[in-house]
Amino acid sequence: MPEQDRSLGKLVARTLGAAGIVLAVVGAYYVSVAFATSGILLGTVGYAVGARNFGRAAVVLGVVSIFVGLLVGQRAMPGSYDQKAPQHENFVRNVPDMPAKKHQ
Repeated sequence: MPEQDRSLGKLVARTLGAAGIVLAVVGAYYVSVAFATSGILLGTVGYAVGARNFGRAAVVLGVVSIFVGLLVGQRAMPGSYDQKAPQHENFVRNVPDMPAKKHQ
């Protein structure tokens, strides 16, 4: 029985590490800090449970994903933040000007 428990623990650790890698890659693709942070957390748990390589890869990819997201957000790299959302373009154009408040 202990051999089965050990193999089950490795399977869980590898699954956590793989899920962390997937979330880190999704975080880089969609420029999402939440996905990348979740990938880092799952990678850390996977590393602690026993999947050293998967956990390490998830943490590294998550950190890289966050930095890429921050660079794209600051317009240092071309990306999804460069274009305006087309559904909001007409809304912004049609908003009436607000009257100026008079200070007393």
